[in-house]
Amino acid sequence: STTIITTTTTTTSTTTPTPTTTSTTTTMLDLLAALVLAAAASVVVLGLLAQIVYGFPPSRLEGLAPQRLWRLTLAFLDQLSLIQHLPLRLRWQQFYKSPVDVQLTKDVHYADGASERGCTMDVYEPLPHAAPSAVNKAKDAPSSLPNITATAAAAAAAANAASALSSSSTAATTASATAPVLVFVYGGAWSSGDKSMYTLLAARLVSLGHVVLVPNYRIYPKGHCEDMVDDVLMAALYACDKFPKAAEAGIFLVGHSAGAHLCALGTLLLNKRLLEHSDGCDGPDSAETRVSLFPTSHKWRLGDLRRLAAHICGVVGLAGVYDIAAHYRHECMRGVEHCSRMATSMKFQFEEHSPTWMATLHERSLDVSFLLVHGDKDGTVPSSSSQAFHNRLLETDRESELHLLKGVGHVDVALALMDPAWNPLHPVLINLIRSFVAHTSRKAAHRRRLRHHHHVE
Repeated sequence: STTIITTTTTTTSTTTPTPTTTSTTTTMLDLLAALVLAAAASVVVLGLLAQIVYGFPPSRLEGLAPQRLWRLTLAFLDQLSLIQHLPLRLRWQQFYKSPVDVQLTKDVHYADGASERGCTMDVYEPLPHAAPSAVNKAKDAPSSLPNITATAAAAAAAANAASALSSSSTAATTASATAPVLVFVYGGAWSSGDKSMYTLLAARLVSLGHVVLVPNYRIYPKGHCEDMVDDVLMAALYACDKFPKAAEAGIFLVGHSAGAHLCALGTLLLNKRLLEHSDGCDGPDSAETRVSLFPTSHKWRLGDLRRLAAHICGVVGLAGVYDIAAHYRHECMRGVEHCSRMATSMKFQFEEHSPTWMATLHERSLDVSFLLVHGDKDGTVPSSSSQAFHNRLLETDRESELHLLKGVGHVDVALALMDPAWNPLHPVLINLIRSFVAHTSRKAAHRRRLRHHHHVE
């Protein structure tokens, strides 16, 4: 027999790279290396630029640490993203020059010595016989509150805010005389900002029928936190004097970011001082007793503080900072603690300037309600700030609503109030504020009637 064995031979050929392939690969590697070097150089330049503008850490070597430079670059790019809102900036600049559908009085001195301190405010009032603004019409209202997560305590309020929109609101002609006064306090990390920037926001709130005051206050380094708190409360006292009928319906402090902090802190400090002077100060001269909110700050007449306490009935905090120590840790994590003026404006006294801590320290004596609104995508001030403050308010038997907005960042809550084009966020915010103010002012009026009847009896 014959056996046939078939052998298969596999031949492997080696291809010699051509000069063109080698050149292309080298070019791509060179380009990639150039991009990496450019990115690294950008991180260094942007990180150093931020520290040159805002200040280096005590150790220069710490300022050159790669981790710090990277974090500062991310923070810088986050701020740079605001350039997309340039058209809105042009709109508010034009509106501030030529306001429409509001009566605007600029640069009003709202306290003694205000001109020396640079403390002026803009006063927005509804036009006489104005028709209801489009913001008050039912067609602008969403059928529900999308992208909102409310706490159990606030779920009913959120539902009421949506359902209330199905009916048209009263005209501004009647509302302006009886609607509460809103004092809007802008943010800016306690070191920047100007009242003119929020003219569109104020106009939207005026369209609800309110008188709206937007004060400038002493920002750092011209003033420290205690000076800012005094200025905010002086603006509220101005409302008591100049708009007594509207103030009788209530005064609401509305603040964004650092402004929300100042509103909350001022209200709780007012609570603290009146508790301390609740005994033995009912004589005929007690109104002239001088009281400071902080040990070295302005000396208030006790009578003026009592007037404020009788009229301030609500605080609206938008993306606010309420625990200064926790926020300082967050700033360190972002690498911006030496760029921020928060710690220095408060002289590194964190507890004394924290509303969360202040709410724990003193029992409630004022009937003030809180509405806290925060975006869950806020990288500048985490939403945990409002959540912790809300929990502390409830623990100390204070009234508080918390609304977390899904997919919303830090500046979004302020920008959305300026521009109706931010749908559905704009009508949601407008109606949360409107519902809260209406409900809280009604409760305050009911409490005043009960106190009056008790006094008569």
